[in-house]
Formats: sequence, structure tokens, C-alpha cells
Amino acid sequence: MTNLNLNFVWSLLQHPSLQRLRGRVYTTIWKLSRRLGRGEHAARVMPLPFGLYLKKAYPQEVLATQYVREHTTIPVPRILDVVPFWRDQVYILMTRVPGEELGKSAGHIRNLSPRQLQVLEDTLRDWFGQLRALEPPDPDAVCGFGGNGIKSYRIRHDEYVGPFASQKEFHEELVSGYEATHGVMAAASHSRPHRICFTHGDITPHNILLNEDMRPVGLIDWECAGWLPEYWEYTYALYIRYPRYKEWSDLFTRIFPQYGVELEVEYELWEIAAPW
Repeated sequence: MTNLNLNFVWSLLQHPSLQRLRGRVYTTIWKLSRRLGRGEHAARVMPLPFGLYLKKAYPQEVLATQYVREHTTIPVPRILDVVPFWRDQVYILMTRVPGEELGKSAGHIRNLSPRQLQVLEDTLRDWFGQLRALEPPDPDAVCGFGGNGIKSYRIRHDEYVGPFASQKEFHEELVSGYEATHGVMAAASHSRPHRICFTHGDITPHNILLNEDMRPVGLIDWECAGWLPEYWEYTYALYIRYPRYKEWSDLFTRIFPQYGVELEVEYELWEIAAPW
């Protein structure tokens, strides 16, 4: 089929009536799959036959996933369809990335052999390097795609914040309400110059996929991705897990050894600024 014909077919699929029809189909599939016991009760992702997943999400995740797929070699899901679901949310039909969550396949990072741990570290360092090499739309703005807000469970649970015209505004948000008690302490990090980098924003053992040889083969769940200060990938990866999860913390500190001050400031703010 020629590109012209493909574009014509795609334009037809975007017709509002066909979008509504597909939305009703996906809702029916979701409800039926739930009755059959597929997926976890509160999960936003539903496994389907033929290596597919149906997810309830926000358009930002679609844009981030597609952007990473087109501009890096990081294995991410392939987006097959997007239709409005409810308010500003959408259904995403996407392919399954082969592999199993690190938290399930390895159980605990300490169960990896030294060689497997080194492969994990090297692969993640390469993936993050690719993300951080992408050019931001604005050298100081902290935002999602199209200048929209960002989603971060560290700041607001399940809500978007921003966008922020500058890192200064973003850092003011992090200490909002605690300036008198934590403003001076936070300045040790927030006054430092930082690059704006493309950031996954939700690195956890559940979002890194490993194959049967314990090699990383996928990075999923890009709903928190956006343009953030360069240290954010590191400090969020350690959010809640530092310092108790030593092996995980040590892994990311080897990948990002230059953000010790930023981590200590974030650690202090975590104690007072719960997002719930």
C-alpha cells in the first residue's frame, strides 16, 4: 500500500464517529477482560491476546513513547491506536515489549550475578545517555510535550503540575510552603546550574524489562516523561528506595555519580513534602 493510501486510511480512522466506535469497543473489551480476571483490579493496563496491551492513560504518554521510539534505540511499545476515553484521558492500544519486569524476573537486584549487574548498568547508562542527548525545546523550561505540564508522583500524586517557565519556578514548587524551614537547605542544590534533559521520570524495578538471561530489553510506562533538570532521573529513581534499597541506590549512583548534593536535598524534601 502506498504512503498516500496509508494516509487516506489513517485520516478515515480519525473521523469522530469511528473514534467513538473504537472507544466503545475498547470499553467493552476492558470490561469483559476484567470479568475474566485479566489484569489487576486497580491497574490501568490490560493484557490482550496477540501480544497487545490496552492502557488507560493521558496523551502525554503517547507523545513521549512515540518520541523515544523515533529518536533513540531504546526498546519501547509501539503505539497502534489512540482514542479518547474520558475527559482528557485516552485508550492506548500498543504492542507488548518482550521481557519481564526486573522486580519479577530477578526478584531483587542482589540476585543478579556480577556480570548480569554490569550488563544492566551499562545498558541503562546507554539508554539514559540517549535521552539526555536529545535537544530540549527550551533550555530552561521544565515541562512536558508541547509545553504542557508534567506528571510526577514525587510532586503530586496522579496529577499534572506546571509547566514551569524556568528551573527557578520548578524549584520554588518543590519547597512551596516550606521556604522558611527548608529554603536555605534546598538552595545548595537549587541554586546550581543544571541542564534540561529529556527524562523518563518514573524509573522503578517495574518499568525495566529483562529477558530470560537477565539482560535489559525494554523500558516502559512513559507517563511521567518530560523535560526536567538533569539530576531528576537519578533522584526520582531513588525516591522511597534510598537509602534502604542499597543495591538499587548504588547502581544508580554509579550511573549518575555527580548528583550527591541534589540527592541529599531531595531526601530532606521527601520527608516533608508527601504528594498524597
